[in-house]
Amino acid sequence: MKRIIFVFALGALLLTRAATSVHAVEPGSKDDPIITRSYLETLYAWQVTNMSDGQTLSLDMGVEFVLKRGQAVVVGSGTEGLIDLTAGKELKDGEKIPPYHLILSPASDRRGLRSVAQVVLLTRGLSR
Repeated sequence: MKRIIFVFALGALLLTRAATSVHAVEPGSKDDPIITRSYLETLYAWQVTNMSDGQTLSLDMGVEFVLKRGQAVVVGSGTEGLIDLTAGKELKDGEKIPPYHLILSPASDRRGLRSVAQVVLLTRGLSR
């Protein structure tokens, strides 16, 4: 009987110790990084981006944009281009980008766009 009580007491002690020994994470450390407002705005806020005639813009993976004004064509990587999320299709290299469509860059391999006339874009996730 004393052994059973001893085993239960030891188990309770070990459980209590395990529950209280959860290590506190230091703010700003690798386990709990600090995210700045500018970083979040770069990733999630829409920004206006202007391009002059003939300018090329390379996009990282995950960058989204909407062509608001002007004309632009896709600069693809080989046979692959950008994804037109509005139309649900892929835009190939040299293809005209339709205005007011949400476009996504699926990779960071020099895909992007080239302006044919002055362009105004709404961009999200574009690092400047």
